Amino acid sequence: MREKGIEIIDIDYGIKQVIESELTKLPEEFTVLIIVKPNNYEKVVLGFMDILLNEKKLFGTYITTNKPFRKILENFLKNGIKAENLFFVDCVTKEREPAGERGIKVFSSQNVTEITVLLDKAIKSKQYGGEFIFLDSVSTLLVYNDEKTVEKFVHALLERIYHWKTKGIFVTVETRGNEITIENLSLFFDKTIRIQ
Repeated sequence: MREKGIEIIDIDYGIKQVIESELTKLPEEFTVLIIVKPNNYEKVVLGFMDILLNEKKLFGTYITTNKPFRKILENFLKNGIKAENLFFVDCVTKEREPAGERGIKVFSSQNVTEITVLLDKAIKSKQYGGEFIFLDSVSTLLVYNDEKTVEKFVHALLERIYHWKTKGIFVTVETRGNEITIENLSLFFDKTIRIQ
């Protein structure tokens, strides 16, 4: 089903199967905006991480904007997600932390422009970060930044992702009041998928 250029997926069968099906339709290097309802957010994130880290065994960068990396890591481990291949950019934790256990690197950033600098470091590291960039919540960025700043940040980050020749997966929660911003942002991506 399509609505204004956005493919709508109903999750009658498992989220992981939906994600795998959609990923097979994309080229090797792509950008995708995933729009989810709040009740499906965690399932979608876990589904992507299971596929990217456990099945495909990719190295990637996870930008967290709504939970401290330690909570995310704890949730991943509880759900069988192997996070050794992740470089974290933590936009929630207030202070910078040294490289964590199993080589997980954590940086804190309250400034969206600093995230790009941190990502450059991740991508240049051959050990971490190079095969995908996963931004867990564009909608959280909208809470702390105005719409134009977020649009500029997303556009600049997508340009970097194309330059780095990697995959870009951005998730946003659909809430009342952010529909127009999400519609505007969707124009920047190769594909936009709404998971009901």
